[in-house]
Formats: sequence, structure tokens, C-alpha cells
Amino acid sequence: MVKLNLEIKSLDKNGVFDGYASVFNVVDLHGDIVKQGSFAHCLKHSHVDNIKMLFDHDPSLQIGKWLSIMEDDCGLLVQGIVNMRNPFSQKIYLLMKNKMVSGLSIGFIPIITMKDKCVRKIFQVDLKEISIVRNPANQRACLF
Repeated sequence: MVKLNLEIKSLDKNGVFDGYASVFNVVDLHGDIVKQGSFAHCLKHSHVDNIKMLFDHDPSLQIGKWLSIMEDDCGLLVQGIVNMRNPFSQKIYLLMKNKMVSGLSIGFIPIITMKDKCVRKIFQVDLKEISIVRNPANQRACLF
């Protein structure tokens, strides 16, 4: 499973936040470039409820749920809500609010890729989960 990290862009008092879980055509610190359309097949065949919201890719730490996941011209645009009834999730919310945790990271299985010199271009993935993380690898998340 591959991880790609990006920044959370907004967060409200109810735990709802928006951000990009992937930005297209950016080389991340792992040498991956996710290309536009990479998520189209997966999103067409998976319901948003099947994509888990985890903390640091730990399957035992499901901290909320995704309200929407979609591709736009910039990347994989997501909206999620942190479970404010869970004490651990409340701690993560406070870390997010104080910008001590500001990353998003996708966990996926690459389906179609191409190696090009020192980078791997990713054309299709099977998206498994999106995590809130401490240290994002992708340094160029899109603002909106």
C-alpha cells in the first residue's frame, strides 16, 4: 500500500473538514506522481462509506467518516467529519484545530503505473483508506 500525504484545508467546530487527499502531477517525497483520472475507476465502483478515515493508517483508529470524495482538476477533493463522540477522535480534532496535525494521506493499491527515471507515474489506483497524518510527504497541496 502506498501513502501520499497532503494538507487539511478547513475545519469547523463540528469536526467537518475539507482538503485534498491527493494532488495531481506533483512528485511527492516517495517519488510518486498521481495522474488525473487515477481515482475515476475506483470512485465509480466504490461507495464513499467503503473508504475508511483512519489516523496514521492504523486500522484500529477509525476516527470519523468521509462525506464526499471526488476528483476535480487539482486532485482528490475530500470532505470528512471527525467523530466528536469518541475521546481519541476529539484529541485528533484538537491537534487538527491547532495545526499540530495537518496532513491527509491516501492508502491505495497501484493498479496502472509507469516508471519514468526516478519517479513512478500512477494512472489508476484502488483506494483503500484516507488517513489524517502528522507528517505530509506532498509539499504542494492546492488551496481552495
